Amino acid sequence: MSTTVTTSTTTVTTTAIKPETARKQGLQLKDITEFVNSVSGLLTALGAIFTSVLCWCSIKCYRNGGECKRAWWCPKSLKEYRRRQHTVRVATIDLSPDN
Repeated sequence: MSTTVTTSTTTVTTTAIKPETARKQGLQLKDITEFVNSVSGLLTALGAIFTSVLCWCSIKCYRNGGECKRAWWCPKSLKEYRRRQHTVRVATIDLSPDN
């Protein structure tokens, strides 16, 4: 009589993450803090510029009865610029006191 015994072995493998690899792949709190510090100055400057432009536009619209003019945003032509200069010169001549 012969008896055959069969055995099987199961090998479980786990992947170990090395500390060097984890530092390369993940973000550290120090990295995030450095990023925020480097960007905060830029965001502050952009916020100040945006607020200034918004206030300027609001004041102009308020003085104009709530209407926004296209001429505020488009550059003036040379002809328009010269016409306005001429109008200012004529107005200053007319306002000068008579001798």
